[in-house]
Amino acid sequence: QLKAPVRGVVNRLLLTTRGGVAQPGQPLVEIVPLDEGLLVEAWIRPADIAFLHAGQQVRVKLTAYDSSRYGALEGEIERIGADAISRPDREETAFAALVRTRGALTDREGAPLAITPGMMAEIDILNGRRTVMDYLVRPVVRVKERAFRD
Repeated sequence: QLKAPVRGVVNRLLLTTRGGVAQPGQPLVEIVPLDEGLLVEAWIRPADIAFLHAGQQVRVKLTAYDSSRYGALEGEIERIGADAISRPDREETAFAALVRTRGALTDREGAPLAITPGMMAEIDILNGRRTVMDYLVRPVVRVKERAFRD
């Protein structure tokens, strides 16, 4: 008999040979917990890293669901890598970050929507508040700051 330490869904079998032998401490299956918040792996461009930190609030929009209809998951940055690394899927470097969500996405009747490993997400990092006027005036201020310089 095999029991998991958490309630969840088997994502991947790591030992598939019938009658195979596992080494002590070797994982047998990969389980995605159901009771914990979703853990999202995010890639942050070096140009965007300056004002980000662990604990910062985020909104996670799953691209499989229309965010204007189903909303977004609230969460926070759990960890940001100390150094930029090469991304496996692109020829650029980025900081790896982990984002943990709270709650669940629900349909119009309140039933939770299925979230499966491998779904793509868009993460909006909440980094202070700016007014519409700030967005309109900022280009003018930049030109003024650079004007009349050698």
